[in-house]
Amino acid sequence: MLALQPVVANKDNEVMSYIYLNNAILLAKHFDKYENMKKQPGAYFHVGYPLKYYCYNVMEMAFPRFTGFYTVHGPSPLKKSTYETLWQAEPELLRKVCSHPFRHKEDVSQYVIREWQKLSGDFVNKNSYWLCKYFDVSDHNEKLLRMIRKHTGKIACVNDSNHGIDFEKAKAEINAAFTEGFPERSAFECE
Repeated sequence: MLALQPVVANKDNEVMSYIYLNNAILLAKHFDKYENMKKQPGAYFHVGYPLKYYCYNVMEMAFPRFTGFYTVHGPSPLKKSTYETLWQAEPELLRKVCSHPFRHKEDVSQYVIREWQKLSGDFVNKNSYWLCKYFDVSDHNEKLLRMIRKHTGKIACVNDSNHGIDFEKAKAEINAAFTEGFPERSAFECE
């Protein structure tokens, strides 16, 4: 659930690093870390979590404040009531965030809502690695292509790359995998 954030190099990732830090600062303003860990230890040390999460949370115990939150790329069930609670707690900040057409270093992200729910104990412990597979598009996408063709996972998060790739080649391979793995149109696709 909680973890240290990596330091990143490029401009967009620099802004995201600030946003993750802003999320942690906002949440620390409303939640005491050690009190929260005592109140809901299963949220931090759940048997079904991957070893990586468990280790991050053990390391997190060394620091008196939240240092960051481990961000899983995948679907996040966000409750309307959490939006309302957060908006009541931080109306000025959220109005400011909504006024920016692009990310600002002072902003928070949608992940703050997910983490608020977790810290409030309003979530179900799940191992997201079993549900959602993360792929960073590269020049070698064999695992992603196999998952699409063979339907080996329920959810895939396909992220753009932070390094140079042959975009047209990757696009053609991924499109071909979708055509092979899903030859029939879904009921939701337009003609």
